[in-house]
Amino acid sequence: SQSCPPTPGQPDKAPLHIPFAIGLLDKDGESLPLQLAGESQPYPDETRVLSVTEASQTFEFINLPSEPLPSVLRGFSAPVKLNHDLSNHQLAFLMANDKDSFNRWDAGQKLVINILLGLVNDIQQQNQLTLSPLLISQFEQVLADDKLDPALVAKMLALPSENYLAAQMDTPDVDAIHEAREFVKRSLATALKSPFDACYQRLGSDKKYDFNAADMAARSLKNLCLSYLVASGDPMQIQRCLRQMKQADNMTELLAGLKLMSNQVGPERDHALRAFYEQWKHDKQVVDKWLAVQASSTLPDTLFRVKGLMQHEAFNIKNPNNVRALIGMFCRNNPVNFHAKDGSGYRFLAEQILTLDKLNPQVAARMLGALNSWRRYDEQRQALMKQALESIAAEKTLSADVYEIVTKYLAS
Repeated sequence: SQSCPPTPGQPDKAPLHIPFAIGLLDKDGESLPLQLAGESQPYPDETRVLSVTEASQTFEFINLPSEPLPSVLRGFSAPVKLNHDLSNHQLAFLMANDKDSFNRWDAGQKLVINILLGLVNDIQQQNQLTLSPLLISQFEQVLADDKLDPALVAKMLALPSENYLAAQMDTPDVDAIHEAREFVKRSLATALKSPFDACYQRLGSDKKYDFNAADMAARSLKNLCLSYLVASGDPMQIQRCLRQMKQADNMTELLAGLKLMSNQVGPERDHALRAFYEQWKHDKQVVDKWLAVQASSTLPDTLFRVKGLMQHEAFNIKNPNNVRALIGMFCRNNPVNFHAKDGSGYRFLAEQILTLDKLNPQVAARMLGALNSWRRYDEQRQALMKQALESIAAEKTLSADVYEIVTKYLAS
């Protein structure tokens, strides 16, 4: 069945024509015949596109030798949200056995999200945290499959962002989401340290940088393995991270190492950031990356460091790229620090918007987007975000750009 919510001017939406690509798998992961009721022969391919055109439809497959597990919306055949009741074990099976690369990734992401949201609930209930062995075994299986495209492996093993997890909750618990995600990454890193290490070493190459799809995929997976190795807490992995930065002949590996170092505590962090800046301060685009890396750090003193960087020679508040890299990155992509319970992140953004409004109202208006969903959060954060919005709205010389958006947010 399908439903489409009403939109302005269209209170009653007619059913859409949805191309619904489907396959059926048996208990061994092999494709089953796709023969619909009324047909004399099975469909010749292992994937079949059904035309869903009505509010509710039934497709009956016949002559199946065993109970199937459906693999649906293969290749992301339609831009729809699918509600289903697959268990974590079924999702794990699809992650390991689906013939469709997109569905393997999608099943893995749904499995990780289910487990992460379960851990968020455990944190809220003050239960002891344990990571499902199911997730560990599936990650290990994906790492061990040398037939998979490294680009796909990198996507399958990457955890959903904290912002994405927050979007799955009616009332996001920022702190619990961060704690759950860090716990999962640390647990996976510890349990699978040897496979991650072997994969990293296998992908290590002394050949000269080349811009092609195969090398890009290898670098992506190599950097992901390094992020897990660093998350294991082994101090030797910090040295490996620094060594990668020193030896890298491309910005992808250099920035990957710098981002990992930005989340470490100790003199190595400051040295890595300082050395990177001295090497690349002549390139404004790279300097923006340097600012963004520091703004996205999950360390608790990040807001203090962001304020310090605003006094750095590399930052100019009149430069929109600098503003987006530092202030925008902190407010939009660092939820655990921006949504601090004391409201310091909200007050910081309000102050910067009032300053920017006098310099570049369009940029100031776009920065307000970080407060757009203020009503979704818990009562304490709602009150603090509302205070920040009201402090902006109270400015008598506010530009039309900012005034329109801030009043809209307060009224919504």
